[in-house]
Amino acid sequence: MATQIKITYNKKEYTLEFTRGSVGVIERRGFVADEVESKPVTMIPILYSGAFQCHHPSVKQTLIDEIYDSLGNKAGFISALAEMYGETLESLVSDGEKNVQWEKIS
Repeated sequence: MATQIKITYNKKEYTLEFTRGSVGVIERRGFVADEVESKPVTMIPILYSGAFQCHHPSVKQTLIDEIYDSLGNKAGFISALAEMYGETLESLVSDGEKNVQWEKIS
């Protein structure tokens, strides 16, 4: 199971998570991980709102922003989101237990 973050806001629970699909969504929206430090005002909101895509795709951006504005320890929160994003990328290239083998033929 992928890492998740649970948020309770106005007595409703939200589960934030990244999947390959939700990462694809935020990358199409312009998210570039290498630009988080140089363009935080652009990249952090894309990363944060993308974490809602897996379980809450219909939540309006205004509510997503409202929840973010109410969060404590934003630096720790963003760090946790970045780790979750990284785990999703790692799942794309890690081998794990796979039964299909391949070989390069010249």
